[in-house]
Amino acid sequence: MRGDGHGDRGTNGKQSILSDDGHQTSNEAVAALGVVIGLTVLTFCSAVILVCFCKSPKHEELETAEAPLLLQDLNSNDPPNITHCSLLSPNEELFAELKHYFTVKWKSPAGEVVSSRREEVPEIKDIWQVDAQNHLNSYLAKRYEIDEEPGYKHGYAAGNEKSRFFGAKIKCDFQGRLCRGYDCSVCRILEQGSFESPCIQSEIRFNGSSRAAMHRGRAPNGEDVKSMPTECSDQSQSPVVGTTGNAGVGIFFADVLVGTPEVVESDNNMPLPPGTHSRVIMTGGIDELIIFESSQAIPKALILFR
Repeated sequence: MRGDGHGDRGTNGKQSILSDDGHQTSNEAVAALGVVIGLTVLTFCSAVILVCFCKSPKHEELETAEAPLLLQDLNSNDPPNITHCSLLSPNEELFAELKHYFTVKWKSPAGEVVSSRREEVPEIKDIWQVDAQNHLNSYLAKRYEIDEEPGYKHGYAAGNEKSRFFGAKIKCDFQGRLCRGYDCSVCRILEQGSFESPCIQSEIRFNGSSRAAMHRGRAPNGEDVKSMPTECSDQSQSPVVGTTGNAGVGIFFADVLVGTPEVVESDNNMPLPPGTHSRVIMTGGIDELIIFESSQAIPKALILFR
């Protein structure tokens, strides 16, 4: 009996031990499984976070064809500069305004409209609106400087700002991209965003007459060639341009800071007197405006012809 009792206790003790070892093993398995599940969840969450925050940004839509063109060299892969040119539709109001202004300013030296006499106004092919952002700050700073100077203020606009024409040679079929021609004054002006160009002399001349600007644009490098019949001479009775063959000249419509002008009847080729900012040569009913700093003018539009 005792033996049986002892044996039972031994058996129960052994079973009790086996029962304790089995419970401990089960707990370790559960803990290991929990660690594995936790690592799996952590890895999954990390992957989701990486996908959400590190994915490639959405690409912006390309500009439409109607957006302003960035001027860029035809043969260059460099980023375009920040001068913008927008081709105006003939149906746009600005196109009509510029065309009308060009037409009414097609005048003789005496100031009369000549389209009804011996010359027709050249046929306009394209008008480009020019936004010369790369020169705008310089122009605005100069306007402020002139307007802040003490003394009498000429004109009503700040800096005595006026609209004038500038004629320049064009050697390419301009379609919103610059050519590399050194002697293509139109592209060089657009490249700079100003009238400071190697093709132009230090004096920058603008005209109140679109006809006079066309005449100047036909002269070599746009300079005043005294050997040629000029707008102010008696020899200018013959037409300076015809109704065709004007594709080699571009006419810029520009804002010019006249400031305090020196008004003369003929060009004296002398330095400006102190306190003046420009020279105005009055001839009949039109004027020729001369400035000596490129910061005093900015192109606003370009007119091209057939």
